[in-house]
Amino acid sequence: MAVSGAKAVLLSFASLFLLTFHLSAAHRIPDYAEEDEEKQCSRREHPMIYFEDLKPWVSNFTYSGVRDFSQLALDANRNQLIVGARNYLFRLSLYNVSLIQKKRNKAVSSTQLSK
Repeated sequence: MAVSGAKAVLLSFASLFLLTFHLSAAHRIPDYAEEDEEKQCSRREHPMIYFEDLKPWVSNFTYSGVRDFSQLALDANRNQLIVGARNYLFRLSLYNVSLIQKKRNKAVSSTQLSK
């Protein structure tokens, strides 16, 4: 996927952007046959997909004062995403990236940065 120009998307470290595909018929992504994929790869220039086109499937999760998010685990059986951040663990729903549970973990004194 290529994004360029005024339509380019800047992802912030302060928030976690997840691309979630909802299973409703209104938001179906067309299936492409292998032939189509081969044709796409042989093109000199690949088609552009803009953020505006993906917006119906993008969910955003932020938590006040928290930064440095990273995915730790994906629990597909429970439809949950476990996300770590500085001093926090979050359990999120895969359906809409909503908060299920949060746990604050204080840094161990030996790993804290000096001020």
